[in-house]
Amino acid sequence: WICLQNWRVHGYNGSCNVFDIERAQTIRGDTSQAQINLDRFMHHFDRFLAHQDGQKFAQQEYFRVHKESEAKEDHFERKDRYSKSNVLESVLEQLIACRKVLKYTYVCGLFMTERNLLFENHQGILENFTEKLSEQTEKSRDEFDSIEANQLSMAVKTYVESIENLELDEEYKKG
Repeated sequence: WICLQNWRVHGYNGSCNVFDIERAQTIRGDTSQAQINLDRFMHHFDRFLAHQDGQKFAQQEYFRVHKESEAKEDHFERKDRYSKSNVLESVLEQLIACRKVLKYTYVCGLFMTERNLLFENHQGILENFTEKLSEQTEKSRDEFDSIEANQLSMAVKTYVESIENLELDEEYKKG
């Protein structure tokens, strides 16, 4: 969605979340290194902003759904953690967490001096998971499958926790 390509086709295989310096040098030709550095900065900054905006939107949606569900549902359904409203709130909470992690992966990516394929792979997979979660939240209430959404949310939560604990190598452990 950021690169305006169909994400299902390219699937975050490195074409969207990774800045391709070789491609930039080919396109820019004899342009100065400063212009390529600016392109690299804008690649990361645009994605940071997109995830920040996505996070804000998901937060607004969370508050809207929460307020709406409190007004409409009876007390018994509100306590049922597997009700559509509660599962949707849970999915939105996870989507907010994903967007937060992703936006900061672009900050980390900007300051990495060398490509880290493991990092880029994890980032790409999280992009894919995040879009799947986002799709779940965009479904109408009738189309929303609580079981599928809850399973996806739990899997993504585990994946996000693994990314948060990812140790890239010894160079990044030193502070």
